[in-house]
Amino acid sequence: MQKTILLNWKANKNVLEAEHWINNIPRDLLSKKSDFKLIIAPPYPLLSQMRRLIDHQELAIGLAVQDISAQSAGAYTGEVVAKNLEFLGVEMAIVGHSERRSLFAESSQLVASKVQRALEADIGIMLCLDEPDFPEQAKLLTEQERAKVSVAYEPVSAIGSGQAVEAELVSSFFKKLRQYFPFNPLIYGGSVNSSNIKDFLAISDGVLVSSAALELNDFLILMEAAA
Repeated sequence: MQKTILLNWKANKNVLEAEHWINNIPRDLLSKKSDFKLIIAPPYPLLSQMRRLIDHQELAIGLAVQDISAQSAGAYTGEVVAKNLEFLGVEMAIVGHSERRSLFAESSQLVASKVQRALEADIGIMLCLDEPDFPEQAKLLTEQERAKVSVAYEPVSAIGSGQAVEAELVSSFFKKLRQYFPFNPLIYGGSVNSSNIKDFLAISDGVLVSSAALELNDFLILMEAAA
């Protein structure tokens, strides 16, 4: 089974930078027989161009969004709803990221609504959870919804700090998550880099990576370490 490498570009890169990244990635990294499934979550304005580049070059790269609205289509100025993403081939939405929860005061109830909207549109979910919020968040989802999400353990202390938690602690937390998500893919996110990626891949179904893969050269070093 392929391990997921989900790259969250956050609010970085313009169209030219994204094109350079895609156009220069070694094709042997993107074989469908690879041990890894690469998914990129660019900023919204880059989605359309990324889709064209990926399709034109027939690359084995999935597209994700970094967030999705809890609303359906309608009079919601500034929101990006699931319907807006039709025909872009978005296969996954990151939901409940710690930066959304802390910087934009997103509640677990709001996150649950986002899960519902994405699943209604047949968009996969990468649900981000940390120790304090995961029991409440799990209970706000139906059993059917819980069964359909992938889960990213995302300790707030590790986000953007350069200090990942120890792999043993991640394994311990995964055991707690299994009470609510018994068969779901579980990945780790939080200061993943070339020094620790192999350890995290050994105990999980993948990793969520940000700063360590923004530059193409850094990404190539990361993937070499993961192999």
